[in-house]
Amino acid sequence: MDGYDKINRRFEKAVTMLQENLQYLADETKVSDRFISLHNGIIKALIDYQHLTTEIIEDLQYENYHLALKKSKECRELEDIKISFEAICLLHGIVDFVAWMAKGKDYLITMAVDHYRDGTIQVPYQLMELIDRLSEQERNTVMTILMKKGQERWRNELEALARKPEKRQYAGT
Repeated sequence: MDGYDKINRRFEKAVTMLQENLQYLADETKVSDRFISLHNGIIKALIDYQHLTTEIIEDLQYENYHLALKKSKECRELEDIKISFEAICLLHGIVDFVAWMAKGKDYLITMAVDHYRDGTIQVPYQLMELIDRLSEQERNTVMTILMKKGQERWRNELEALARKPEKRQYAGT
């Protein structure tokens, strides 16, 4: 804004000099009243333009300031949501949050839809670590419980396939 202020001061000085020169010409009666009136109109138009430009710039600065405050507030709110989401993930044993976020929105949505459609879940990393520390029998029991719904679904789908009569095409039929 320093550049604008400097140019604005130069503009004001130039207009003042024009006014003084015009006054000098009027005092010396070297020009007609019409000439002076015409040039006074030009000077007034320049001053009006400068005032309007300054007013618009001040309004834009004010608006920009408030937009920046609003964006700053929105960024803080999004940051708070992100931190809360990370805390929820940690509470649920999802410690590889950053790795999951790096996969991208489209991939994550596709995985979420697939898990929902299949009636399965993604087992959190920390839960898998705890399960891995169990004895083999305890581990098998926990995994059987976790996979029960998925196994039931696969068994039902396999049974449904077995019941369907197979359509075969033979050469010549």
